[in-house]
Amino acid sequence: MKNIKNYLLSFILGGIIFSGLTVFAEYVITADKIEYSANTSVKDKIDDLYTHVKPIYTGSTTVTPSSNTQTLNTNNKLLNSDITIIPIPDIFKDVSDSTVTSASDILSGKTAYLKNGAKVAGTRAECVKGSFVCNTCTSSNGQALRINFTPNMFYIYGNNDVSATGWYYNVSISSTNFTSFNSAGVSNSTLTNRFRLNNDLIVHDFPAGSWEGKTLYYVACK
Repeated sequence: MKNIKNYLLSFILGGIIFSGLTVFAEYVITADKIEYSANTSVKDKIDDLYTHVKPIYTGSTTVTPSSNTQTLNTNNKLLNSDITIIPIPDIFKDVSDSTVTSASDILSGKTAYLKNGAKVAGTRAECVKGSFVCNTCTSSNGQALRINFTPNMFYIYGNNDVSATGWYYNVSISSTNFTSFNSAGVSNSTLTNRFRLNNDLIVHDFPAGSWEGKTLYYVACK
């Protein structure tokens, strides 16, 4: 009978201990249910302590790609939201397939980008060519060729032969003089004696007996 009481006592004690461990385990796992003080749980206090060690990141969470390096100061901070990277804006273009290799590929006054992204200014002159009948080029008013730009270089010649009589001007050589070519040789003259440049090329005061009514050819470049 004594042994039966001992077994029963052991069973009851075991149940009480096991029950106590179960209750304790429940409160350990669900620490947010344990009140630290009024309306404050242990979990809240732990979270508050953690934010003091690692502050919450409050900076921008949206990044737009640009030509400059951008840094979001998230080091040693808590992130409570996602970082969103916006698609590359339309103003940014992939130039890896650019066919421009040097400034000479681009018209003067224009710019473009090489494959490596370098921006270059064009050096290639834009030229026009044509012919005209010297109807009014012998007058002082002259004859406008209607090229619609002020040329930095031009060459006018007769007889559809560039080796024949001609007149050449290049602003990089002289902004005030032009050169004449003919069978007698080469000579320089003041630009305004034969040509005016003002968003056009105007030919004037050519010798009437030599060129009046005849066809002249020209090449003019920006």
